[in-house]
Amino acid sequence: MARELDLQLPEFKSGSHILGCVAHVINLAAKIGIASLGEMDEENEGEEISMASVDDVESTRPSGTNRMNINLLVSAPDGAGINAQSILKRVHGLCSWVRLTPQCRQKFAIDVNSCQPELYAKKIRGLDIDVPTRWNTTYIMFQRAISLNKSCTHFCKQNAEASRFLLSPSKWTQARNIMKLLQPLSDATEMLCASKYPTLNKVLPIYMVLVKHLHLAREGLYDQDQLILPANQMISKFNQYLNNALKKPVYLCAMVLDPKFKLTFWNNHEDFIVENYNISVAEIEKIFLQEALKFEAKFTPKPQESAQPLATSPPLNNSIFATALYQPSPEIKGIQAEIALYLKEDIATQDIEVLPFWASRRKTYPKLALMARRYLSIPATSAASERVFSTGRRIVSWQRSSLKPSSIESLLCLKNWFQAFDGPF
Repeated sequence: MARELDLQLPEFKSGSHILGCVAHVINLAAKIGIASLGEMDEENEGEEISMASVDDVESTRPSGTNRMNINLLVSAPDGAGINAQSILKRVHGLCSWVRLTPQCRQKFAIDVNSCQPELYAKKIRGLDIDVPTRWNTTYIMFQRAISLNKSCTHFCKQNAEASRFLLSPSKWTQARNIMKLLQPLSDATEMLCASKYPTLNKVLPIYMVLVKHLHLAREGLYDQDQLILPANQMISKFNQYLNNALKKPVYLCAMVLDPKFKLTFWNNHEDFIVENYNISVAEIEKIFLQEALKFEAKFTPKPQESAQPLATSPPLNNSIFATALYQPSPEIKGIQAEIALYLKEDIATQDIEVLPFWASRRKTYPKLALMARRYLSIPATSAASERVFSTGRRIVSWQRSSLKPSSIESLLCLKNWFQAFDGPF
């Protein structure tokens, strides 16, 4: 497809104009991290390592061994003996078993009412199940199971068939650690899959925050040894796409054109970014200026010959005060001058909406506002359009493809109501 576009559109450059779906990248990284949790010896799956007593160590130590050897002084990490993949399998198995029949769901709801009545009152009475095509459903499934861990434990103890899914307290702790590692990825997915506000401006900051989170998590995970490998795997996957994104000016321009970011985010994280990606704030500003000058030369309309100015009445008092006080503000000429003035302004507050911001400043920054409209209209993900096609396939089938728009709207509304009120859909 990219080759065909190159042939059909001379101005199209596949190397810099094709942008990946960032939600898909997060999906890939999360799936790699979850999959790597299972790379352990299956023989001891789910069993904790029993630490030998001092007497046992003394009896098994070879003669002549140095008592101050570091291997004899440092214990194994607390979480090293718990197979996290077995936790994933058991939580998934329990969720599948509970949701298998209405009777199982009813039994579990009774246990929730008994063990955690405060959640039952909030209508949190059942477990969720994950969907293979959406990684964050695994996260949602885990979050629900962790919040209902008391009910899950009681249910497994009371039902012989579900006893194989029972998790010990240490395994529930390990499950919480897994969720702490994955939570920022889920938050980023929710943030980028929006359809009512620009998202491309957030791509680079979100990438950087996620990678920095994984670096910090990896450095502080001695007690959760199994989570170091997933963190490394996810960092590697993110870096693969982040290095590619840094080569495409569109991401940098969209970030700078967001008045909430400008260059402030890069300044605040410059040490980490330069150390890992070797690109400074000065380079970002230079790339942005180059792209702005190209945009000005290509897309900015040429000024037309000015018409005869309207006759204005002379000031009543032709004095030095009238001349000095009522002069119009000097016109900003050129996109370079607009950029200099824009970057000098303070960054906007978090609640500022980007597109209305630029719409209200078209007179102050006419060329920069045109550039912002062009760059910020690019979505960071294809999730919004995919949702439309996915929902449309369920509502508008081959058998009823002639529905009126009002009928489709009513069916979508009904479907949303069923989902909101624990309906069958």
